[in-house]
Amino acid sequence: DFLMLGRFSKRFLSLMCVFSCLLTLPFTFLIFFLDSPIASMLCFIPCMASSEMWHAAAGGIVLDVIPSSMRSSSTSLYFFVFSLLGGLGPSLVAAIPSSLSFRFSLLIVIVSGYVLALLFFSLSFFTISRDHSRCHSFFSSSSSSSSTKRVPLSSSLNNNASIFNPENEHLLNNL
Repeated sequence: DFLMLGRFSKRFLSLMCVFSCLLTLPFTFLIFFLDSPIASMLCFIPCMASSEMWHAAAGGIVLDVIPSSMRSSSTSLYFFVFSLLGGLGPSLVAAIPSSLSFRFSLLIVIVSGYVLALLFFSLSFFTISRDHSRCHSFFSSSSSSSSTKRVPLSSSLNNNASIFNPENEHLLNNL
């Protein structure tokens, strides 16, 4: 129950994000501090593979925590914030004092971004189950207290009735 609740639990996805950040950090240091360009480029391959590993897991967490009625809005908000934060990289590199070399400016921005991501993904590992239950209880209580109840069309039809049956034309007019 600690790690796996189902095939891919919320905690497992969060742990996969943490693992991705931990795997990326050593390769990032190697890219910037190896003297050989070939060795640096060879370290770039596993760095990029591990640094992109968390995207699918984080998207899965967003879709799993939010109720199905709000998934499209939450996904669009997630990608909006993701795009805004991703565009800050060049501005942050330029904001670092020019007394440091460009290499160290890049290293500071990249490593601090991954350390922050590691911190937040680690925090989510411990709080995601609680947040999931809070979110679903909040939206289930707010939807049950709404004054307008929507009745599904299938419940207003007979067992063998079809909406295309001419006898049920009044149901189409009431939509």
